[in-house]
Amino acid sequence: MFNKKFEETLSQITNSGYDEKTTIFLKTALLDLAMEHVQDMKSLENKYKNRIEICETRLDKMEEQFQRLEKELFESDLDEEAEFEPITCPYCNANFMIQRDHSIMELECPECKNTIELDWGAFDDDM
Repeated sequence: MFNKKFEETLSQITNSGYDEKTTIFLKTALLDLAMEHVQDMKSLENKYKNRIEICETRLDKMEEQFQRLEKELFESDLDEEAEFEPITCPYCNANFMIQRDHSIMELECPECKNTIELDWGAFDDDM
């Protein structure tokens, strides 16, 4: 669009009937304006390229952080087969979770410190 308008304006200057000195002056002024416009466009292009690079860098960093977070949350170092059981203390009604381990027959309540006897058979029936 700019090129078409530029060419039309040059043609009008050439065909306007001005003397040669005025025609050269007008064409030079128009060319200077066009070059200034091109420089402004290049400056804006560089400015936006820099902004895009910054945004892309930030986006890459965010993606890396999300990947680390996802790995941390969903790819635990714990055995993926590990199952946890909810426990309610019969003495103080405290609720907590323990990892299912049939070799543990009793544990201490973290709240009241009373010993709780475990019956894993009752937990297996829940499945």
